[in-house]
Amino acid sequence: MIRLSVESDKEEIKHLVELCFGNRLHCGYLNNLSGRYLLKIVEGNIVAMSGLNNNTPYENGLEVDWTCTHPNYRKCGYMHEIFEQMIPLTNGNIYCSCWHLEGKENVELYSLMRDFNFECIKPAHKIGKSNECNCFNITDCVNYNLGCTCQEDLYIRKSLGGSCVEK
Repeated sequence: MIRLSVESDKEEIKHLVELCFGNRLHCGYLNNLSGRYLLKIVEGNIVAMSGLNNNTPYENGLEVDWTCTHPNYRKCGYMHEIFEQMIPLTNGNIYCSCWHLEGKENVELYSLMRDFNFECIKPAHKIGKSNECNCFNITDCVNYNLGCTCQEDLYIRKSLGGSCVEK
């Protein structure tokens, strides 16, 4: 089942984000939860989430927001299901800033970007170091290890007649 988030999902969302990204409480992902995310529910638990956010530095569009899947439920097609429901929610541009890990050929969300007709418009536009990692092993690791380098590639799914001009 996929449903919109509600305020009472706060603790489960917090747990999922911590599993996938480490401690990110300072990032505001728990603000205004009512309707903010599409959640995949399996056996009563939130196992994947993503949303569209209008607080973006890019004009004429929304940005994909906090996309993650519980490590035990990856490669099950759940995020694909979420994107199938999320993409039709807007007819404007959709931006997605994807982590591109050191030594990997493609971004972490590559198959979603390909399957939903996103185009890379800024490869490696941000580069940062991570000092915290909450992953269980290198296969599931978002950051590979403490102090690793991650890049972000910016993708866009253009609307008909849309543009991709930065504010």
